[in-house]
Amino acid sequence: FSPDGKLVASGSSDQSVIVWSIASGNRIIIRDANAAITAVTFSLDSQMVVTAGTDYKIKLWDAKTGGLYKTLIGHTAQVNAITFSHDGRLLASAGQDGMVFLWGIP
Repeated sequence: FSPDGKLVASGSSDQSVIVWSIASGNRIIIRDANAAITAVTFSLDSQMVVTAGTDYKIKLWDAKTGGLYKTLIGHTAQVNAITFSHDGRLLASAGQDGMVFLWGIP
């Protein structure tokens, strides 16, 4: 669920993320042709959906349009977990490479 309670998202091994509007039931489908999705979270302002996957990358997407904002590269194995800090300025990621990264989010 998004922090504002208006959206819900799910990721899949079929390389897609679906973001639903809770009020209307409308949805957008984000297709990532390069990776099965292993983790999904929202930014604290609910404007971004962040995904992690089997391609070792973290991707920041527009929650309303599905457009890709940015790709974060650093892990050397599948990324399994992602979460934002309480102030929303840092994103933490953990992967099968045994590494935890902290990413600055403007």
